[in-house]
Amino acid sequence: MRQCLFLAGAVAIAFLPASALTQETPLREVRFTTDEVTDPDVVVLPDDEGLVFTLLGHLYRVPLEGGVAVQLTRGPFYDKEPAVSPDGTRIAFVSDRGGAGDNLVVLSLETGEIEALTNEVEAARPSWSPDGTRIAYLAFDLPVHPPQVPASRVRILDLVTGEVETLTADPAEYHGVAFAPDGTLYWSRVEREEGCLACSRSRIERWSAEGSVSEFAVREGVIDYLTVDSNSGALFYRKFFPAPLRRRPSAIYRVEEASGPDLLIFEGDVNAPRGLSWGQTFGVEPGGTGVYTGDYGHLWRGSVPAGSRLPVLFEAQVTNTLAVGAPSPPLPTYRDQRPAPVRMVAYPALSPDASQVLFTAAGMLWRQSLDGPDAVPERIDDGPAYDPVFAPDGESFAYVRDNGSADSNELVVSEGVTGTRRVLAQAFQWTWAPIWTADGTGIVVMSPGGLTLVTVADGTEQTLVPSGGWSRASISSDGEWVYATGDDGGVFRISTERPADAVELTALKGQSRNAIVSPDGRWLVFRRNAEIWVADLHEALPGDSVVTEDEITRLSAAGGLGGIRFTAAGDAVVYAHGPRIFRAALPQGSPEEIPVSLALPAAPRPPLVLQNVRVLEPAGTGFSEPLDVYVEGGRIVGMGRVPVSFDPSGATVLEGEGRFVVPGLWDAHWHPGSEIGGPGGYDLLTQGITSIRDAGSPIHLAIQELDRERATTEAFPRRFTPGEIFEGPEGVWGDWWNRIATEEDARHHVRLWRELGARFIKAYRSVPWNLQRVIAQEAEIQGLPLMGHAMIAEAVVRLVTLGFRSVEHGPFPQAYHDDILGLLAESGTYWDPTTGVQGVENTVRLRLDPGSEKRPSTSGFSGTGGRAAYGIGYGTSDYLGALQAQRQSLWSAHERGVQLLVGSDLRGGMYGVHLEMEALQAAGIPAADIIRMATLDIAVSEGVDADLGTLEVGKLADLILLDENPLEDVLNARLPWRVIKDGLVVHER
Repeated sequence: MRQCLFLAGAVAIAFLPASALTQETPLREVRFTTDEVTDPDVVVLPDDEGLVFTLLGHLYRVPLEGGVAVQLTRGPFYDKEPAVSPDGTRIAFVSDRGGAGDNLVVLSLETGEIEALTNEVEAARPSWSPDGTRIAYLAFDLPVHPPQVPASRVRILDLVTGEVETLTADPAEYHGVAFAPDGTLYWSRVEREEGCLACSRSRIERWSAEGSVSEFAVREGVIDYLTVDSNSGALFYRKFFPAPLRRRPSAIYRVEEASGPDLLIFEGDVNAPRGLSWGQTFGVEPGGTGVYTGDYGHLWRGSVPAGSRLPVLFEAQVTNTLAVGAPSPPLPTYRDQRPAPVRMVAYPALSPDASQVLFTAAGMLWRQSLDGPDAVPERIDDGPAYDPVFAPDGESFAYVRDNGSADSNELVVSEGVTGTRRVLAQAFQWTWAPIWTADGTGIVVMSPGGLTLVTVADGTEQTLVPSGGWSRASISSDGEWVYATGDDGGVFRISTERPADAVELTALKGQSRNAIVSPDGRWLVFRRNAEIWVADLHEALPGDSVVTEDEITRLSAAGGLGGIRFTAAGDAVVYAHGPRIFRAALPQGSPEEIPVSLALPAAPRPPLVLQNVRVLEPAGTGFSEPLDVYVEGGRIVGMGRVPVSFDPSGATVLEGEGRFVVPGLWDAHWHPGSEIGGPGGYDLLTQGITSIRDAGSPIHLAIQELDRERATTEAFPRRFTPGEIFEGPEGVWGDWWNRIATEEDARHHVRLWRELGARFIKAYRSVPWNLQRVIAQEAEIQGLPLMGHAMIAEAVVRLVTLGFRSVEHGPFPQAYHDDILGLLAESGTYWDPTTGVQGVENTVRLRLDPGSEKRPSTSGFSGTGGRAAYGIGYGTSDYLGALQAQRQSLWSAHERGVQLLVGSDLRGGMYGVHLEMEALQAAGIPAADIIRMATLDIAVSEGVDADLGTLEVGKLADLILLDENPLEDVLNARLPWRVIKDGLVVHER
């Protein structure tokens, strides 16, 4: 049965059902005028009644000759892929109005009524039968998220009976679906050659009313959409040729003969593809004399057969309804000298007799006695330290320490009652997860070389299991078996004598991250996101069977992030959640808290005087005359005159000699990785980056770093973190991040991340749109802003509609047009384009000046060392065109009032922010505006402009001293003379 979603007047204005958008979700409207459109779907109305096209997620109608475009659909939804009924009275289209995945709905042009048609996981590409009684479409078992296009089936919906018939039993990569006037149904089925992204062909197949399927034609490339002229029955299609990394432009053809060649009607813009595998629809004029499509930011009519094109000019008054989203929280007051409780502990390990517990907090290693209620944690190592583990004797223990080098850690042993510590092994890049052998004579560690046994007595090393992408391992008490998680998430049992004979123990649908097995081989424990799961291997593995989903139990809804350890007896596990440690008996014991309490005072920031410096004024348009700046307790307490309470005699004095002082710069998109502090952070400080907006990193490390920042005077940038990225059920990045598969997952993890200390939520493109909506709803309730991943126009519109605070990245090699830029500007959504991700600037630089790859400021940028890879499918002229389009997009965004941020996404390494600022300046944006983007604007976006972003009395003393005026050229902000963070000189040149 069809369900009526909306009934209104002549223009449809729909509202989301309660199941999809709660009444508590605040909404707002933005209105603006535009005459450009990015990646529209287009359909031609019969009898020369005009065009219907999509603009910013809604349907619009305009005369064939152009003019004023009338908005047909509204509301906090995304509508696309319109198909007009043969009589011109109804439009079927794809929409998320049901609150779940995108499905088919139908709009009556006479009444404005919108009715739901399908209830698939996701549906696409509707096509009406000639008599208007049926609609053919694609039905997906998984959501469509370009560039991934999952397999689908072709189905037909009978609008009279409501029955659905599946025409293709086996799923395949189907794209276009189109009815011909005689009732024949055509579709394209894409075949790709394994291991060759550029190798693809499309089979055009046809289905007759009698139910037979036959092959009509075969074409090289991807036929992404096809349609049939309603009068002549001529078949038209859009096709592109995929290329490594990026795709070549799409083009529209008319089929001349089944064997080809076909007539080229319209060639697309090399700088404007939509997605990598799923393009926009186009319309055919009745009689087949013209095609209508969108490209270059405009609507076009391509004549048939000449192929000439004319623009269809229009103007539209846009009304888009958006979720408000949560504002950024203020910066906590953390300069108070009184001890403050740590916010995160990790890697807890219980001694065999349960009298002591080891753990890390603020990146430091701690040991606490559990014999009495008044025990105080003892600091063992300032670290950063990770993964402590007791020896079988309960006296010695081992752990991993970051030695400050960029490519190695140390395996440290604290020996017996003496507590003497020695480095047992070092130069293990990314060494982790030490395990003692049962006899206490050796320690097994994971490293890039595989699973390595280190002898405690002399540090000799032996490879037990070669490298194979294994994660955290465990070893049986007799040393014969190693258990580890593979790249595909399966848990394997590996013989130390025959490591090649690995046996997979699990066949799970969900994740099994960081799996460990008890020494007696009975209990399997692993984590899913932050949850802890357990299986009894003695019951689950009779004979050669494997552990399946119905044989696992969730032990805890939280606590899996900071490391899980078995107790000595192997019948319980110890884990941490936030600042608390728990012990839980297996398989379903109630968690018992192991009492630990740790509070750390703030490290003192001594007074500092900067003499004879020119300070960037708060407006950011000029510098002061030379003056003195007074800093105390990490904050600016005076400028020009000595504050009454300030004692200059006790201060460090730095003579600035007339240098220019600007606020510390931000990197708005940086991934700190799996470390606390570390050399990467210091490298950023050398370039004046005093704050980073973390775009995804392990939250148990990120929050420890925040505690460490307060408690020490170590030099690393201030971090604003979302913790782990939220990915979809089919994650792009393997087991790195959270997998969100259900609405329950989404709400639970948003709440949990807020509890753990995340400042915002980062949602990746792999999260289906219906789950991104749930994430957005719960984030607004919890007061957490949202960072979204957007590399195509559709993603930008959807994220802005859902109330995301910022959208990351930009299209390649496309330029956003006025409609997208207007939506960003009017909504106040921040855009962090991260131009370095696309590699356009650097590829052009390397091609025109090959010697530039040897320059330190270029060596870390995308494409360096692999220019050939960035050349496949594009010539230098293509990249020059893409660079021009990118710069035009940035300039237009600035002129439109879009709030731009400066982020690197690691591209360019420590120089990334400066390369990004250089790219913005090359686009014509004034240096003063770019400096503001990298300082005050990002501070405002993060809700911390009361403490950061400008140099004013009362604000934190994050600043850099420069030899030259950066308002004249942003390149002058490179290589600062001094860098000061929290009132501490953290870098000197």
